Amino acid sequence: MPLLKPITFISILVLMATIMTGCDVKSHPHLTPLPQSTSSQLINDSSIGPFAIHIHTQDGKNGQLASVGLVSLPTRSTSGLSVYQVFYWSQGQQVEAYLTLPSKPGDYPLLVLLHGGWEVPKPGMYHSPFSWPASNQYSNQIITIAPEYRGYVQSEGTLHGLLGDLDDTEAAIQWASHIPGYSIRGLYLFGESLGGGVALQYAAQHHVDGVVALSPYVGPDAMDNWSKKLDWRPDPAAEYATAYGPEYLHGKLSLRYEKRSPYDQALEIQAPVLFLQGQEDHHVIWQSVAAMALRMKKAGKDVKLLLYKYGHHGLQKKYRSVTHQAIEKWFEQHGLPGPWPTSSNIH
Repeated sequence: MPLLKPITFISILVLMATIMTGCDVKSHPHLTPLPQSTSSQLINDSSIGPFAIHIHTQDGKNGQLASVGLVSLPTRSTSGLSVYQVFYWSQGQQVEAYLTLPSKPGDYPLLVLLHGGWEVPKPGMYHSPFSWPASNQYSNQIITIAPEYRGYVQSEGTLHGLLGDLDDTEAAIQWASHIPGYSIRGLYLFGESLGGGVALQYAAQHHVDGVVALSPYVGPDAMDNWSKKLDWRPDPAAEYATAYGPEYLHGKLSLRYEKRSPYDQALEIQAPVLFLQGQEDHHVIWQSVAAMALRMKKAGKDVKLLLYKYGHHGLQKKYRSVTHQAIEKWFEQHGLPGPWPTSSNIH
Protein backbone atom coordinates (compact mmCIF):
# COMPACT_ATOMS: atom_id res chain seq x y z
CA MET A 1 0.00 0.00 0.00
CA PRO A 2 1.39 3.37 -0.96
CA LEU A 3 2.07 5.11 2.31
CA LEU A 4 3.78 2.14 3.88
CA LYS A 5 6.34 1.45 1.17
CA PRO A 6 9.85 2.75 1.95
CA ILE A 7 10.65 5.94 0.07
CA THR A 8 14.09 7.36 -0.71
CA PHE A 9 15.27 10.01 1.79
CA ILE A 10 16.78 13.05 0.09
CA SER A 11 18.85 15.15 2.47
CA ILE A 12 18.97 18.79 1.50
CA LEU A 13 22.24 19.12 3.32
CA VAL A 14 24.42 16.58 1.58
CA LEU A 15 25.65 15.44 -1.80
CA MET A 16 24.49 11.88 -2.40
CA ALA A 17 27.19 9.38 -3.12
CA THR A 18 25.11 6.24 -3.31
CA ILE A 19 21.63 4.87 -2.73
CA MET A 20 21.28 1.41 -1.35
CA THR A 21 19.35 -1.33 -3.04
CA GLY A 22 18.78 -4.94 -2.37
CA CYS A 23 19.32 -7.41 0.24
CA ASP A 24 19.92 -8.76 3.67
CA VAL A 25 23.11 -7.43 5.23
CA LYS A 26 23.79 -10.83 6.78
CA SER A 27 24.15 -12.40 3.35
CA HIS A 28 25.92 -9.33 1.93
CA PRO A 29 28.32 -8.26 4.67
CA HIS A 30 29.81 -5.42 2.61
CA LEU A 31 26.45 -3.78 1.99
CA THR A 32 26.44 -0.56 4.02
CA PRO A 33 25.09 2.97 3.54
CA LEU A 34 28.62 4.17 2.68
CA PRO A 35 30.02 4.57 -0.83
CA GLN A 36 31.97 1.58 -2.09
CA SER A 37 35.09 3.73 -2.19
CA THR A 38 34.72 4.53 1.50
CA SER A 39 37.04 2.91 3.99
CA SER A 40 36.10 2.54 7.63
CA GLN A 41 38.13 1.52 10.60
CA LEU A 42 36.86 0.78 14.06
CA ILE A 43 38.17 3.09 16.73
CA ASN A 44 39.31 1.03 19.69
CA ASP A 45 41.70 3.56 21.19
CA SER A 46 40.25 6.41 23.25
CA SER A 47 43.13 8.64 22.13
CA ILE A 48 41.59 8.81 18.66
CA GLY A 49 38.93 11.45 18.30
CA PRO A 50 36.83 12.96 21.09
CA PHE A 51 35.35 9.70 22.33
CA ALA A 52 36.12 7.59 25.32
CA ILE A 53 35.10 4.32 23.70
CA HIS A 54 33.41 1.48 25.51
CA ILE A 55 32.73 -1.76 23.65
CA HIS A 56 29.90 -3.56 25.39
CA THR A 57 29.45 -7.31 25.38
CA GLN A 58 26.06 -7.20 27.08
CA ASP A 59 22.99 -5.05 26.69
CA GLY A 60 23.71 -1.40 27.41
CA LYS A 61 21.46 1.39 28.58
CA ASN A 62 19.41 3.46 26.15
CA GLY A 63 21.52 6.19 24.62
CA GLN A 64 24.84 4.54 25.49
CA LEU A 65 27.48 4.03 22.79
CA ALA A 66 28.42 0.49 21.86
CA SER A 67 31.15 1.19 19.28
CA VAL A 68 32.44 4.00 17.09
CA GLY A 69 34.22 3.70 13.74
CA LEU A 70 36.09 6.52 12.04
CA VAL A 71 34.91 6.76 8.44
CA SER A 72 37.12 7.96 5.61
CA LEU A 73 35.26 9.78 2.85
CA PRO A 74 38.01 10.69 0.37
CA THR A 75 35.79 12.85 -1.83
CA ARG A 76 34.38 14.95 0.97
CA SER A 77 34.62 18.59 -0.06
CA THR A 78 34.00 20.14 3.34
CA SER A 79 37.07 20.15 5.57
CA GLY A 80 37.25 20.64 9.30
CA LEU A 81 35.10 17.72 10.38
CA SER A 82 35.21 13.98 11.03
CA VAL A 83 32.66 11.34 10.06
CA TYR A 84 31.87 8.37 12.30
CA GLN A 85 29.86 5.19 12.03
CA VAL A 86 28.26 4.68 15.42
CA PHE A 87 26.44 1.81 17.07
CA TYR A 88 24.43 2.70 20.15
CA TRP A 89 21.98 0.99 22.44
CA SER A 90 18.23 1.41 22.13
CA GLN A 91 15.73 -0.90 23.79
CA GLY A 92 18.42 -3.51 24.39
CA GLN A 93 19.65 -3.63 20.79
CA GLN A 94 22.46 -1.97 18.85
CA VAL A 95 21.38 0.66 16.33
CA GLU A 96 23.54 2.04 13.55
CA ALA A 97 23.93 5.77 12.97
CA TYR A 98 26.23 8.19 11.20
CA LEU A 99 27.74 11.24 12.89
CA THR A 100 29.56 14.26 11.48
CA LEU A 101 31.53 16.23 14.02
CA PRO A 102 33.42 19.52 13.54
CA SER A 103 37.11 19.07 14.22
CA LYS A 104 37.22 21.98 16.65
CA PRO A 105 35.48 21.28 20.00
CA GLY A 106 32.86 23.78 21.13
CA ASP A 107 29.17 24.62 21.05
CA TYR A 108 27.27 23.62 17.91
CA PRO A 109 23.69 23.10 16.75
CA LEU A 110 22.67 19.46 16.34
CA LEU A 111 20.77 18.44 13.22
CA VAL A 112 19.08 15.02 13.21
CA LEU A 113 18.41 13.46 9.78
CA LEU A 114 15.49 11.02 9.84
CA HIS A 115 14.81 8.79 6.85
CA GLY A 116 11.50 7.21 5.96
CA GLY A 117 10.43 3.59 6.01
CA TRP A 118 7.71 1.34 7.33
CA GLU A 119 5.07 2.94 9.56
CA VAL A 120 3.67 -0.29 11.01
CA PRO A 121 5.85 -2.86 12.82
CA LYS A 122 7.29 -5.65 10.67
CA PRO A 123 8.27 -8.42 13.12
CA GLY A 124 9.77 -10.62 10.41
CA MET A 125 11.82 -7.95 8.64
CA TYR A 126 15.53 -7.70 9.47
CA HIS A 127 18.20 -5.42 7.97
CA SER A 128 15.95 -3.55 5.59
CA PRO A 129 18.34 -1.90 3.11
CA PHE A 130 16.32 1.29 3.11
CA SER A 131 18.34 4.07 4.74
CA TRP A 132 19.52 7.64 4.34
CA PRO A 133 21.87 8.06 1.38
CA ALA A 134 25.55 8.10 2.18
CA SER A 135 27.09 11.44 1.38
CA ASN A 136 30.36 13.22 0.87
CA GLN A 137 29.55 16.79 1.82
CA TYR A 138 28.55 18.24 5.18
CA SER A 139 28.57 21.54 7.03
CA ASN A 140 31.45 21.99 9.45
CA GLN A 141 29.37 24.45 11.46
CA ILE A 142 26.98 21.86 12.87
CA ILE A 143 26.86 18.35 14.29
CA THR A 144 24.68 15.93 12.34
CA ILE A 145 23.44 12.46 13.23
CA ALA A 146 21.46 10.06 11.07
CA PRO A 147 20.04 7.09 13.02
CA GLU A 148 19.08 4.06 10.94
CA TYR A 149 16.52 2.72 13.47
CA ARG A 150 16.26 -0.90 14.57
CA GLY A 151 15.75 -3.35 11.74
CA TYR A 152 17.41 -1.18 9.09
CA VAL A 153 20.72 -1.84 7.38
CA GLN A 154 23.25 -3.02 10.02
CA SER A 155 21.11 -2.29 13.08
CA GLU A 156 19.95 -5.18 15.21
CA GLY A 157 16.32 -6.16 15.60
CA THR A 158 13.29 -5.90 13.37
CA LEU A 159 11.30 -2.94 12.10
CA HIS A 160 9.22 -1.37 14.88
CA GLY A 161 7.26 1.32 13.08
CA LEU A 162 6.85 4.93 14.15
CA LEU A 163 6.95 4.47 17.91
CA GLY A 164 10.02 2.23 17.79
CA ASP A 165 11.81 4.64 15.46
CA LEU A 166 10.94 7.42 17.89
CA ASP A 167 12.61 5.44 20.70
CA ASP A 168 15.71 5.00 18.56
CA THR A 169 15.77 8.72 17.73
CA GLU A 170 15.51 9.68 21.40
CA ALA A 171 18.40 7.36 22.25
CA ALA A 172 20.50 8.79 19.39
CA ILE A 173 19.98 12.36 20.56
CA GLN A 174 20.89 11.29 24.07
CA TRP A 175 24.38 10.05 23.16
CA ALA A 176 24.97 12.86 20.67
CA SER A 177 24.29 15.38 23.45
CA HIS A 178 27.12 14.03 25.60
CA ILE A 179 30.16 13.96 23.32
CA PRO A 180 33.21 15.07 25.34
CA GLY A 181 34.33 18.57 24.42
CA TYR A 182 31.11 19.40 22.57
CA SER A 183 27.85 20.93 23.72
CA ILE A 184 24.56 21.42 21.89
CA ARG A 185 23.22 24.94 21.52
CA GLY A 186 20.17 24.07 19.43
CA LEU A 187 18.31 20.97 18.22
CA TYR A 188 16.87 20.69 14.71
CA LEU A 189 15.11 17.79 13.02
CA PHE A 190 14.78 17.06 9.32
CA GLY A 191 12.61 14.09 8.40
CA GLU A 192 11.11 12.71 5.22
CA SER A 193 8.03 10.48 4.94
CA LEU A 194 7.91 8.34 8.09
CA GLY A 195 10.97 10.24 9.29
CA GLY A 196 8.90 13.41 9.07
CA GLY A 197 6.33 11.78 11.33
CA VAL A 198 9.07 10.77 13.78
CA ALA A 199 10.38 14.35 13.78
CA LEU A 200 6.93 15.81 14.46
CA GLN A 201 6.23 13.24 17.16
CA TYR A 202 9.56 13.96 18.86
CA ALA A 203 8.87 17.71 18.74
CA ALA A 204 5.51 17.14 20.45
CA GLN A 205 7.29 15.54 23.41
CA HIS A 206 10.60 17.43 23.64
CA HIS A 207 12.05 20.88 23.18
CA VAL A 208 13.17 21.39 19.59
CA ASP A 209 14.35 24.56 17.87
CA GLY A 210 13.06 23.72 14.41
CA VAL A 211 11.52 20.94 12.34
CA VAL A 212 11.47 20.38 8.58
CA ALA A 213 8.97 17.73 7.52
CA LEU A 214 9.20 16.66 3.86
CA SER A 215 6.26 14.57 2.59
CA PRO A 216 5.58 13.61 6.23
CA TYR A 217 3.43 10.79 7.49
CA VAL A 218 1.07 12.42 10.02
CA GLY A 219 -0.67 9.40 11.54
CA PRO A 220 -2.89 6.40 10.83
CA ASP A 221 -6.15 8.08 11.79
CA ALA A 222 -5.48 11.14 9.62
CA MET A 223 -4.51 8.95 6.68
CA ASP A 224 -7.51 6.66 7.14
CA ASN A 225 -9.97 9.52 7.49
CA TRP A 226 -8.75 11.22 4.33
CA SER A 227 -8.59 7.96 2.38
CA LYS A 228 -12.30 7.46 3.10
CA LYS A 229 -13.20 11.03 2.15
CA LEU A 230 -11.28 10.82 -1.12
CA ASP A 231 -11.92 7.14 -1.86
CA TRP A 232 -8.17 6.79 -1.99
CA ARG A 233 -6.86 3.45 -3.26
CA PRO A 234 -5.43 1.29 -1.96
CA ASP A 235 -7.15 2.02 1.33
CA PRO A 236 -4.65 1.79 4.27
CA ALA A 237 -7.26 0.58 6.76
CA ALA A 238 -6.69 -3.15 6.22
CA GLU A 239 -3.00 -3.00 7.08
CA TYR A 240 -3.66 -0.74 10.06
CA ALA A 241 -6.20 -3.24 11.31
CA THR A 242 -3.70 -6.08 10.95
CA ALA A 243 -1.07 -4.14 12.84
CA TYR A 244 -3.16 -2.43 15.50
CA GLY A 245 -6.36 -4.45 15.87
CA PRO A 246 -9.55 -5.18 13.92
CA GLU A 247 -11.54 -2.43 15.65
CA TYR A 248 -9.71 0.06 13.45
CA LEU A 249 -11.84 -1.02 10.52
CA HIS A 250 -14.91 0.08 12.45
CA GLY A 251 -13.60 3.55 13.10
CA LYS A 252 -13.19 3.07 16.85
CA LEU A 253 -10.12 5.15 17.41
CA SER A 254 -8.31 4.79 20.69
CA LEU A 255 -5.07 5.86 22.31
CA ARG A 256 -3.49 2.94 20.47
CA TYR A 257 -3.75 4.99 17.29
CA GLU A 258 -3.57 8.49 18.68
CA LYS A 259 -0.18 7.93 20.28
CA ARG A 260 1.14 6.97 16.83
CA SER A 261 -0.32 10.10 15.26
CA PRO A 262 1.58 13.38 14.96
CA TYR A 263 -1.70 14.94 13.84
CA ASP A 264 -3.31 14.19 17.20
CA GLN A 265 -0.34 15.72 19.04
CA ALA A 266 0.05 18.72 16.74
CA LEU A 267 -0.93 21.26 19.38
CA GLU A 268 1.83 20.02 21.68
CA ILE A 269 4.50 21.08 19.19
CA GLN A 270 6.16 24.33 20.26
CA ALA A 271 8.91 24.39 17.62
CA PRO A 272 8.58 26.22 14.31
CA VAL A 273 7.75 23.74 11.54
CA LEU A 274 8.25 23.84 7.78
CA PHE A 275 6.07 21.41 5.85
CA LEU A 276 6.87 20.60 2.20
CA GLN A 277 4.37 18.48 0.32
CA GLY A 278 3.57 17.46 -3.25
CA GLN A 279 -0.02 17.22 -4.39
CA GLU A 280 0.65 14.16 -6.54
CA ASP A 281 2.13 12.16 -3.68
CA HIS A 282 1.05 8.52 -3.98
CA HIS A 283 2.34 7.53 -0.55
CA VAL A 284 1.11 10.29 1.75
CA ILE A 285 -2.26 11.97 1.20
CA TRP A 286 -1.34 15.62 0.81
CA GLN A 287 -4.60 16.81 2.38
CA SER A 288 -3.62 15.11 5.65
CA VAL A 289 -0.43 17.18 5.78
CA ALA A 290 -2.25 20.39 4.87
CA ALA A 291 -4.84 19.66 7.56
CA MET A 292 -2.16 19.27 10.22
CA ALA A 293 -0.45 22.49 9.15
CA LEU A 294 -3.79 24.34 9.21
CA ARG A 295 -4.63 22.95 12.63
CA MET A 296 -1.33 24.21 14.01
CA LYS A 297 -1.69 27.58 12.26
CA LYS A 298 -5.14 28.14 13.77
CA ALA A 299 -3.63 27.46 17.20
CA GLY A 300 -1.06 30.21 16.67
CA LYS A 301 1.89 27.94 15.94
CA ASP A 302 4.85 29.04 13.84
CA VAL A 303 4.09 26.98 10.74
CA LYS A 304 4.87 27.29 7.05
CA LEU A 305 3.39 24.98 4.41
CA LEU A 306 4.83 24.77 0.89
CA LEU A 307 2.61 22.86 -1.54
CA TYR A 308 3.87 21.77 -4.96
CA LYS A 309 1.02 21.08 -7.40
CA TYR A 310 2.73 18.35 -9.43
CA GLY A 311 5.19 17.15 -6.81
CA HIS A 312 5.53 13.48 -5.94
CA HIS A 313 6.72 11.89 -2.70
CA GLY A 314 10.03 13.35 -1.59
CA LEU A 315 9.78 16.22 -4.11
CA GLN A 316 12.61 14.94 -6.24
CA LYS A 317 13.80 15.76 -9.79
CA LYS A 318 12.72 19.26 -10.87
CA TYR A 319 11.70 20.18 -7.31
CA ARG A 320 15.07 19.31 -5.77
CA SER A 321 16.68 22.71 -6.32
CA VAL A 322 13.73 24.85 -5.25
CA THR A 323 13.03 22.83 -2.13
CA HIS A 324 16.72 22.83 -1.23
CA GLN A 325 16.77 26.62 -1.38
CA ALA A 326 13.58 26.93 0.66
CA ILE A 327 14.82 24.61 3.39
CA GLU A 328 18.27 26.21 3.49
CA LYS A 329 16.70 29.67 3.90
CA TRP A 330 14.28 28.43 6.56
CA PHE A 331 17.00 26.71 8.59
CA GLU A 332 19.21 29.78 8.52
CA GLN A 333 16.31 32.00 9.62
CA HIS A 334 15.85 29.73 12.62
CA GLY A 335 19.46 29.60 13.73
CA LEU A 336 21.02 26.67 11.86
CA PRO A 337 24.09 27.94 9.99
CA GLY A 338 25.66 26.76 6.74
CA PRO A 339 27.71 26.55 4.67
CA TRP A 340 25.50 24.25 2.62
CA PRO A 341 26.15 22.53 -0.69
CA THR A 342 24.86 24.59 -3.61
CA SER A 343 21.59 23.48 -5.15
CA SER A 344 23.38 22.45 -8.34
CA ASN A 345 25.35 19.88 -6.35
CA ILE A 346 22.26 18.02 -5.16
CA HIS A 347 21.70 14.98 -7.35
